Amino acid sequence: MIKYIRNIIFLSLFLTLQNIFSQQYYFKNYTGEDGLSQHSANVIIQDSDGYLWVGTQNGLNRFNGRKFQIFSIEDGLENDYINDIAQDSSGTIWIATNNGVSRWDDPGFTNFNDLAGLANENVLKLIVDMNGFLWCSTLSGLYRKNENTFKKYSFQDRIPETRINNLFFDNNDNLWIATSNGLYVNNNNLFSDSLISPADMLNVLSIVQDNSNRFWLGLKNQIRVYKNGHLIRTFEKDDHINGPVNHLFISDNDIVWAATNYGVVMINGEKTDLIYEKQGLPLNTVLTVTEDNDKVIWLGGYGGVTKFQSRAFVNFNTRDGLGANQIRPIARRKGGKLWVGTTGGLNSFDGEEWKLFTEQDGLLNSKVNCLFLDPSNILWIGTENGLNYYDGTKLRVAHDISLREPIRYLDQYMDNIIIVCQDAVYSYNRFSNDLDKIEVPGNSLINARTLGDRKGNLWISGTAGLSVFNGITWKTYTVKEGLATNYPYFICEDFYGAIWFGYHSSHGLTRFKNGNFKTYVTKDGLTSNAVYSLGTDFDNNLWIGTARGVDKFDGNNFKNYNTSDGYASYESNSGGFFLDYDSTIWFGTGNGLSHYYPSFDIDNKSPPVIKINYTQLGDSVYTRNSSIQVKHDQKDFYAFIECLTYINEERIEFKYRLLGYSDRWKKFKDRVIQVSNLPPGTYTLEVKAKKYLGNWSKPERTKFIIEPPYWKTWWFRVLSFLLISTILFGIYNQRVRSIKRQNEKLELQVKERTKEVIKGKRETDNILNNVEEGLFLINPDYSIGTHYSKSLESILEKNNIACENFVATIQENIHKEDASTIMDFLDIMFMDDVEEEMTSTLSPLSKIKFHFPRQNSNEAINKFLSFKFKRIQNEAGNTEELISTVSDITNQIHLEKQLAETEEHQKKQMDWLFSILHVEPEMLSDFIDGVKRELATIDMSLSIPDDEIDISSTLQILYRSMHMIKGNAALLDLHFFVKEAHEFEDLISKIQKKQELVVSDLSPLHEKRNTMMEVLNEVNALIEKIGNLTNNFRPKKNLTNDQLIDSINKMVYSFSIESGKKVSFEYSKFDSKQIPPNYRIFIKEVLIQFVKTHLLMDLRIMMSKRHMENRLMEKLKYHLA
Repeated sequence: MIKYIRNIIFLSLFLTLQNIFSQQYYFKNYTGEDGLSQHSANVIIQDSDGYLWVGTQNGLNRFNGRKFQIFSIEDGLENDYINDIAQDSSGTIWIATNNGVSRWDDPGFTNFNDLAGLANENVLKLIVDMNGFLWCSTLSGLYRKNENTFKKYSFQDRIPETRINNLFFDNNDNLWIATSNGLYVNNNNLFSDSLISPADMLNVLSIVQDNSNRFWLGLKNQIRVYKNGHLIRTFEKDDHINGPVNHLFISDNDIVWAATNYGVVMINGEKTDLIYEKQGLPLNTVLTVTEDNDKVIWLGGYGGVTKFQSRAFVNFNTRDGLGANQIRPIARRKGGKLWVGTTGGLNSFDGEEWKLFTEQDGLLNSKVNCLFLDPSNILWIGTENGLNYYDGTKLRVAHDISLREPIRYLDQYMDNIIIVCQDAVYSYNRFSNDLDKIEVPGNSLINARTLGDRKGNLWISGTAGLSVFNGITWKTYTVKEGLATNYPYFICEDFYGAIWFGYHSSHGLTRFKNGNFKTYVTKDGLTSNAVYSLGTDFDNNLWIGTARGVDKFDGNNFKNYNTSDGYASYESNSGGFFLDYDSTIWFGTGNGLSHYYPSFDIDNKSPPVIKINYTQLGDSVYTRNSSIQVKHDQKDFYAFIECLTYINEERIEFKYRLLGYSDRWKKFKDRVIQVSNLPPGTYTLEVKAKKYLGNWSKPERTKFIIEPPYWKTWWFRVLSFLLISTILFGIYNQRVRSIKRQNEKLELQVKERTKEVIKGKRETDNILNNVEEGLFLINPDYSIGTHYSKSLESILEKNNIACENFVATIQENIHKEDASTIMDFLDIMFMDDVEEEMTSTLSPLSKIKFHFPRQNSNEAINKFLSFKFKRIQNEAGNTEELISTVSDITNQIHLEKQLAETEEHQKKQMDWLFSILHVEPEMLSDFIDGVKRELATIDMSLSIPDDEIDISSTLQILYRSMHMIKGNAALLDLHFFVKEAHEFEDLISKIQKKQELVVSDLSPLHEKRNTMMEVLNEVNALIEKIGNLTNNFRPKKNLTNDQLIDSINKMVYSFSIESGKKVSFEYSKFDSKQIPPNYRIFIKEVLIQFVKTHLLMDLRIMMSKRHMENRLMEKLKYHLA
């Protein structure tokens, strides 16, 4: 009891003296809740197949990564207290128990105890030598198995008959025996004591040899290291060895693992680290350590079996002294302290202790958004309420920078510090204390991020794109140049000068290289499109913190790390990336700080070991390597797969194919394959697996046969054939005699019917060869009947179309979209429940255009055909065929079109006639002459040579002429001519809107001028036809006073708008009735020119007067009398 109390006091003191911080590792623990037989794991090994075997104090366990299979006394074990497990070169598993040795014979056990020569049945350790002999250590000596008996070694062999704690073969295949009374070695079947003199009589608990041929001995309270027989190092209390060393193990990376009662000690060179409860280890006492094929460390002890899930990440949180678990900025100068910003203050870490700074220490706000170490080793701290700095002695407020607002980001460009606020970005010169706001033309810098690249450019993200400053000018890249959106976020530069950046929203990751943008999203391998942090390591790997952990991109593949890999959180935090000088990386997450050690990152892409554990056909289950042949009714197949890898198990991919059923590989999940309703046959199942980002394994195979039913066997078919042949032969003979009699009778009937058929066919052929319409039958499969009229081939311009698909026959001559409509119509015609008359009215073939190209010519002809359909029904009223007629209605269609055009032309001329008859002949004649003059002007303007023409001036001349024509036509209510002139004006306006004018732009005006000339000629012809009929129509239209005044008033108003002057027009004393009607158009034109001239002259006079310069608006007044 006193010893027990002393140990507890010592342990408490030891834990008190440990470093104040306790970094967190990621472990996965397996206990009884996971299927382990008992919580005390004495030994763990991995066999040659990849299974993990765990010996506990209450049963033997085999683990496949998902499930424990338990073996106990009920399964044949002599005793279920398991001390050790070993495997020999043949693959046989040996188990040391408290009651002898057991051999697993799959599925049973063979036990060896005192009857086999084991005087002491409490077997502690097992080991197999290179010759296949099994050695056993017990409480009272050493044994070796020969055949089915065990030989004991005694004092006569220079081996003490005492407790033997451990057995070990060195690099020269010498057997070392660690006993409670010293260390012994067997060399060439000769035993001797070694390393430790007999006088020491130390209780050696464990022994290993490293790659440098050094021997490590685990003792009660220390580890001794020997080389060439000399003690060269001792690890004791100061090295965390504070109790018995239960087991020693050297992993593949030469780290020595010491299992103790207070945790496990990692010895890496001269550095020792104790991993115990505060680092997350769920075992309070560690009894065994091993490493699997994937370099994963497994620990066993009191508390179950623990998988050291990831040594690559070490995590810190508030329990270690951090101000909060929300971590963002991280900074450190080589050899200096690590600085970490949290939402609960600023932390520093010297490798031993975490220190927290809050508002009580001078921090403006405990929410730290960003950190920056300047070249003077001054730490700048951006908080939610302004800027602090730490000069090495205390926190101070940056009074020279009067920014009492959230500081979002800090960076350096040239000799200046870049300060990013919520709505602005500033450049601060720490020597002159100048604070200048950075403005980017066309971009808004809200919550921006910056980067000064190695070429001296400054990159800034904004809400309107990504901007870059080359020292002289700004350039902004947007979605037009290749960005995913115009709101980029964090920016970084890799070793090759490529610029990488994410976005405020979930749009992935974009790279800018050699002037080109490329965006990566989840379909390219990125785990999440929400990118929160970016950085590169010394191998130029890009690290992307996302909403689903952190991704590493090597330029080809993305590799994701999350909590299953030891990462602190499922989500990274904004800006939480820092590459340390020793190539390790710090990550800020939403649940603490992660420290990544690349040397411990297991990147084993070798294919995993895959096993077809057992299969099931119907209700029968078959173990691996069984010969499987089942009855035909056992046709539902299941295969249960084991994948013996223990790293990233949830990301393992599987695929299979069942040869004999399908050659195609198919992926599956949950490690179960199911194929139902398999027909009889011989099958081979092939299964593959691959690790996350790894290579596919070689296929694991199993074969099985499903027998056919007896009625499908060859012997049954032969017997059936003979029996049926005999029966048929008898029936045949009887039938032949009966048929012979009937044939004689039928020959006469056939001759008579043949004559009738020949006559009927001759009549049918005469009809089909002489009918003018195409006549044919359509079957339900759209095929054309064997008989059709000769005219059908002529109309469709195709020969030998019997039995051809009707739709396919005409498809190349009609629009593609009509083909599917025609098939739908024919389907409806074969539907007896749809009324035939209504369906016929919806026929798309009642009038359809056919296009027939001509050989050896680019020309083609068009035909219009009309098809009519009628159902042919059988006696039961079911439609069996459709009879169709087709006519060429091309001439009819053309005649209808000509009649419509003639009618339209006559209607147009009637409209013109009524408009002309209401106009005075003199006015009409003047109007026509005026149009001819203006069209001649237009023609002259358009005829100027291309190298002399001024297109802009020409368009103004054309517009004035056409405007004159339109105005005169409107005064005479000649609306058809107003329409033509208006269209001409629209063409001019459309051309004038072009940025660059070329002569070819005037081509449409030539055509429109010719059209108007044709209209004018038609009007002239129409006037000549009607002669003097105009005199018989009243009332005649004339240029009224209101129309004349309105024309001048519109011109004045237009001038007022263009010149910005107020112009009034007084015309109350003017009376156009005094002007003879035949002169009114001429007078109108003269008055318009007169008023326009005076307006321009008065405007020039007013602009020349200096005393009018300050007036905003001049007034002009004109009287017309």
